[in-house]
Amino acid sequence: MKKKLKQPLRRSWLRCLLIMKLTVLFTLLGILQPLASIYSQNTMLSFQIMQATIDEILEHIEEKSEFTFLYRADLFDDVEKVNIRVEDANIEEILDNYVVANGFKYSIDDRTIIIRKKTNEELNSELKAKAEQGKKVTGLVVDDTGAPLPGVTITVLGSTRGVITDVDGKFEISNIENKDKLVFSFIGM
Repeated sequence: MKKKLKQPLRRSWLRCLLIMKLTVLFTLLGILQPLASIYSQNTMLSFQIMQATIDEILEHIEEKSEFTFLYRADLFDDVEKVNIRVEDANIEEILDNYVVANGFKYSIDDRTIIIRKKTNEELNSELKAKAEQGKKVTGLVVDDTGAPLPGVTITVLGSTRGVITDVDGKFEISNIENKDKLVFSFIGM
């Protein structure tokens, strides 16, 4: 009879121990995963290379950091050589300035960076988005004598978008289309 009582107790004890081990394992994985992705943001690189291909730049980054790059060997054959000077920049800034700017995209998975060419659809959607963004208009509002007017309200006709001139009479308003009209209003001093 004693053996029968010990057997269920032992099974429940082992089951509880297994649950505790799994809980600790998943907790550690949950804590360590964000730390791995932070590496790419915290790693700062400084270097200078003259007349380098993107291949050479990526090889240099691999030597100076723990990053590994994956891409087709002929991917950068059509890209011209560049002069690069980087001071305390993280990997995203470097890749945005020298890889993305040449029609490529990347994804970072821990310390592995995968680079591929943007598809025509992606390039067209980027061009369309830039065209739809509108322009930025800056200016200076002055009175008849040329003195700056602070507090002038500038709005886009037919919308609620607007800005007010600063103490020097300067203003800046973004996302202005060619067809938009600006309305200036001022209640005297």
